[in-house]
Amino acid sequence: MNQNTIFQQQDTDMNIINNNPYRILGVFANAPKKEYVANKGRATAFLKVNRSVEFPLDLIGFLPVSNRTLELMNEAEAHISIAKEQIRYAQFWFIKGSTPLDDQAFKNLLSGNMAEAIQIWSEEETISSLQNRLVCYLIEQKSEQAVKTAELLYAKFGNSYVQMIDSSSTIQMSPADLLHQFIDSLGNEIGMKELLGFRLEPDTISYINAQTVGPLIDKITSEVDRSRKVEHKDGNARLNSARKLVRNTKEEFSSLKEILPTSDAQLQMIADKLGSEILQCSIDYYNNSSDKGKHHTTMKMQKYALSVVMGSLAKQRCEDNIKTLQKIIDELPPIEVNAENDSLQQKIAKFLILLDCGTSDVLTFIKDARSEIVAIKTKLGKSHAFYIAQSTLVAQVALGKSIDSLNKVQNDEFPKINGYENQKSITKLRQAFGDSWETMMILDIMDLSPEFRKERLKPNREALKKILDDIGAFSLPIYRSSAFSACARDIDVSQHMFFTDDELFCECKNIDACREYLKMFPNGSHKTDVEAKLKRLESEQEEYQTYKSARKLEDFEKYISKYPNGKYIEECRKKYADLKQKKEEQDRLKEEEEKVKIAERINKCQKIDGCISLIDSTRSESRKALRFLLDDKFYSLCKTKKDYLSYMERFGHGGKHYNEAKAKSQKNVILLWAESHRSTLITLLVIVVFFFIIGSIWGAHGIGVVFGILALICGILGFYAGEIGCFLWILAAIFGFIASSLTSS
Repeated sequence: MNQNTIFQQQDTDMNIINNNPYRILGVFANAPKKEYVANKGRATAFLKVNRSVEFPLDLIGFLPVSNRTLELMNEAEAHISIAKEQIRYAQFWFIKGSTPLDDQAFKNLLSGNMAEAIQIWSEEETISSLQNRLVCYLIEQKSEQAVKTAELLYAKFGNSYVQMIDSSSTIQMSPADLLHQFIDSLGNEIGMKELLGFRLEPDTISYINAQTVGPLIDKITSEVDRSRKVEHKDGNARLNSARKLVRNTKEEFSSLKEILPTSDAQLQMIADKLGSEILQCSIDYYNNSSDKGKHHTTMKMQKYALSVVMGSLAKQRCEDNIKTLQKIIDELPPIEVNAENDSLQQKIAKFLILLDCGTSDVLTFIKDARSEIVAIKTKLGKSHAFYIAQSTLVAQVALGKSIDSLNKVQNDEFPKINGYENQKSITKLRQAFGDSWETMMILDIMDLSPEFRKERLKPNREALKKILDDIGAFSLPIYRSSAFSACARDIDVSQHMFFTDDELFCECKNIDACREYLKMFPNGSHKTDVEAKLKRLESEQEEYQTYKSARKLEDFEKYISKYPNGKYIEECRKKYADLKQKKEEQDRLKEEEEKVKIAERINKCQKIDGCISLIDSTRSESRKALRFLLDDKFYSLCKTKKDYLSYMERFGHGGKHYNEAKAKSQKNVILLWAESHRSTLITLLVIVVFFFIIGSIWGAHGIGVVFGILALICGILGFYAGEIGCFLWILAAIFGFIASSLTSS
């Protein structure tokens, strides 16, 4: 059989086997001294030259490698030189038998087949077979089988066991001594508690229990005795003593309960002893301590004591103490609101002794107590009896002070209304009435006991409202109205005033609620969420207002540009398109109407000045169309250089006749005038020729008359010829001179 398939490394942590002196020396537990001396000598020689040494009984494959050193070899030899140590280590190592079965079993063991070796040793019950089976079971971590084998070994061969190991030994050990020594050593290796569940002989179980239970009881007894010595009148010292007692005995007491049945007298006695001392510590602490939380601390200690004790008398004592303490605790504020309750009671006490308390002081007190009331509500819940009681207490104190303060103001100021201090008294009364009504409104929203609300708050609220109605405190101030009109009309009290952080957060569904949350809880647990929600809501509101106020095209353009993915983007785009289409239609109609008007005005223009005046009086946005329609008309009216220059100025390079006007403007004025009045000049020339023909009949005198007529015509035309008027007058003068010369001769 392949050795690699037989060896199975055992993860045993038993030092008494892994580093057993007999294993270190490489011999059986019953080997003669000369044998391990020889092995030691051999190992020493190897170790001096830094060579490792191995022996067949190293059992590599079953046990960890033994790292031998000279020091370790010497220690091993020293251990087995002591008689009792020799026997103790022998109990955990192999011994050499004299039967063939032993030889066959060791042959299998050394070749790596431990199962076969155990099977062979199981065929007979000799000292060696039982001892070697026992060691194999320990290597395989089968501790229960090992102990059972040890019981059988020492029961049958206990009287001869020592002699089997060392025939020269003088130590005397009975079978029971050998078994107890084996159990003690094994318990040190794996823990005595591990042996408790083994199915063993009654005597063995009793011994294991004694070895296990005894130290546990001794430890608990020692701790109880130590605690009893602590000064009983020192409350905090007794508290610390109880805590230490619990801490130092918890594991031992749990182990005892696992080991012993609840009916066991030892367990009951030590349980009652431990529990009674813890109970007494709690009583001493409660009676001698000034700690604010001592009631709840004591209760925890007494409940633990009750869980420990087992006897009926001890249980009854614990239960009686717990019952008494519970009655006291029921009348105390819950421990988690101790700080808030202390602060609230201080504020109430300070307010109650306030001298000359006014109605405004009552409001200040309620608003100041709000933080503690809300904190208690947050920790305990809205329906908790203690929270309702404290809220009602604040309301009760405030209501009483408010009534007293209002009555005092009325008694002091009403008689003065018709006197010198008329206005001053009215002002004080208005303030008092307003404060009192605001107090009632605040108390109305507080969480109060039904009895207080029905029997105290409601009647006083109705009585105050009747007074305010009678004096017109809720009416609008009009001509000849009451002096107290509207003094209680516009008071506004937040319905969320006594909401907790979580409650108000649930109400944050609009901008006002979010802002109120951040005002009431600037460092609230939902601050980040509320800020984000407020920002979103404000953005949505701004978007809505932008959409809602949009009337013109530019308004819708602004929304579309700012909110391309907005909630109202589709509606805006539709309205924008409709408005744009409507505007375009209006602009088109307006443009056509404007064109008609322009055409009418153009038709009326018969002179250049009229055209210029028309252009200058037309709106800038309509001038382009006007110029287009007026271009031909304006050019056709141009006669002079000035006219052409004016055309060029008004129509620029875009004018249809710009180049022609430019050429005309550069010609001689007279020629330009002649060209523009060609038909008139031809007509005049025909007439002049006609007159000259007629005048020639009359001779020189007739021709002189003709020149005189020409002088008259030129003189008259000079007034209407503009730029060539001077030229015509010169001609008139010349013609007149000629006419004068001819007629005089």
